[in-house]
Amino acid sequence: MQRNLETVQSQSGITPAFDGTVDSLLASMKNSGISISLVNNVILKPELMRKANDWTASAVAQNDSLVGMGYIVAGAPESADEVQRCVETLHFKAVKIHHSHAKILSNDSRNDPIYEKISELGVPVLFHCGKNPFAKNSAAQYSLPSGFRSVLASFPKMRTVLAHLAGYEDSPREALDLLSDFPNSRGDTAVADISKVNFGEIVPKIGTGKLVFGSDFPIYDSKILLSALRDSLSQVDFETISWENPAALFNLEK
Repeated sequence: MQRNLETVQSQSGITPAFDGTVDSLLASMKNSGISISLVNNVILKPELMRKANDWTASAVAQNDSLVGMGYIVAGAPESADEVQRCVETLHFKAVKIHHSHAKILSNDSRNDPIYEKISELGVPVLFHCGKNPFAKNSAAQYSLPSGFRSVLASFPKMRTVLAHLAGYEDSPREALDLLSDFPNSRGDTAVADISKVNFGEIVPKIGTGKLVFGSDFPIYDSKILLSALRDSLSQVDFETISWENPAALFNLEK
């Protein structure tokens, strides 16, 4: 775990707020007043998917406040079957795909069987959206908002969450247009610099139904993000985004 966190810092310049262990997550949740967290492992090699998702299932089984989210490697031939296993065998509430980690475009046709399976099962999918945090200046970007436009058009039944407010910090207009144009798309609130994102201005443009709370643990401190959301939103909008929307999307109960 320490080696992984050191890699994050050295390659992205980001210093994670927490060490990424289950214990630190539970402590962060308690400190932030968070009752439920969706969790997933992150791996790069397809052959590690089953092991990583089994580990998540074990962690969730030991903690009532954690809900499983499968990690799926973009473009891998075995990924569609792993989506099905995550939903039907491990009983996960969602899956996550990070195209930048796999170095494959979101609209690459090798992803189509995965998207078809996700759509068939009706499980929500969280996509990393925006520039690769490990290579923001690289010409090769795999998860830009523009790339998801054809994906969402081709798979309209797929319920998607586009992380980091659909890449808003790097592409604000494209991000909000993407969320507005596709009924089954949502953005999460896990932005890198909350001081530069005014949710009080964004919500009237796209509506509260387009946002779900996300923290990107262990990178960011959810307490800081929640405080900023409370300061910029009405109490009704805050409750909708922080609980009602994610509860409805992921079928959660308090």
